[in-house]
Amino acid sequence: MLSTLAGLALVGGALPGVPADDTVGEVPDPAGPTSSRVVADAPRAFAAPTDDASAPPRTRAAAPLPDTAAVADGVPDAGTGSSAERHASRGDAPAAARAGVVPTRVAVPALGVDAPVTPVGLEPDGAMELPDDVSRVGWFAPGARPGASGSAVLAGHVDAASQGAGALFGLDRLEPDDLVRLVGEDGTEQAWRVVGRTSYAKDELPIEELFRGEGEPRLVLITCGGAYDPVARHYEDNVVVVAEPA
Repeated sequence: MLSTLAGLALVGGALPGVPADDTVGEVPDPAGPTSSRVVADAPRAFAAPTDDASAPPRTRAAAPLPDTAAVADGVPDAGTGSSAERHASRGDAPAAARAGVVPTRVAVPALGVDAPVTPVGLEPDGAMELPDDVSRVGWFAPGARPGASGSAVLAGHVDAASQGAGALFGLDRLEPDDLVRLVGEDGTEQAWRVVGRTSYAKDELPIEELFRGEGEPRLVLITCGGAYDPVARHYEDNVVVVAEPA
């Protein structure tokens, strides 16, 4: 789950056989100089097994994200109905946020990934929802739709002890010019080209930039990475991939 509050923590999850309580921090501007920097694959450390998937992103601060509150207007409270029912409704969201497609599948040929996408929103505690099934990827429905102005955000667990590797497990291996393909609920297909991959410490993730509601269309993929801290029960970093229309 992604929070509408600045300083969100996104969770990637535990490796198979690894306990997890992972969260995402704040990312330096992916549109800035660091966005094109390709970071070497970070080793992951193993710990005692657990049946829990990595924890969802958690809120670190109380400042609202730019534009997010407006986009989230009309999204039902996260206490009733299914995830899709609670968060697919866009209500009074700006026209730019309603443009684009509602993604139903994401494919990453370089990783052999073809995964279903679930619309997600916010939990009552302000965290962004993530699908419990690590083979699924969550799309932040209160934000931009892929192809619309701003950043469309997809996030998922990197893995879970009881389920194995998640759909975004290999995100830290993507390179510039790799393709990401989306299929919308109306059958529309979109192709996106990776322009940057960066690892950020969880407290350095620039939430405002990642969830921006305006500007050129951009696709942002997030999961956890870096070393696993068995004491804190979370990975130390977040892996962020930014893609532009191909």
